[in-house]
Amino acid sequence: MNNNHAHMNGNSTAHVKVRPASHAGSWYSDAPGELDQQLSGWLRDAGSNIGSARAIISPKRIFVLGPSHVVYLSGCALTTFSKYATPLGDLNVDSFGQDYFIFFRK
Repeated sequence: MNNNHAHMNGNSTAHVKVRPASHAGSWYSDAPGELDQQLSGWLRDAGSNIGSARAIISPKRIFVLGPSHVVYLSGCALTTFSKYATPLGDLNVDSFGQDYFIFFRK
């Protein structure tokens, strides 16, 4: 499957690389409705232990950190994909956030 898609953006063409959901259908469902039910059930079963709120944190960005299951990395790596495919819809990668990490890495 080719995961490179060209989208028109004004007069220019931007290439969007989509990372496939490689584990969908293995340890979680690849069917959107079934996955939604699974997630809802897991969240319901987890219960709630929420007391009085002292602060509410509302992030503008979410950072997902995960291990490399394929190769050893002595540091960290950033994705080259523009989107991550999921059974529930594609997630956009924040290229500005990536540029921030690249700029400030030591």
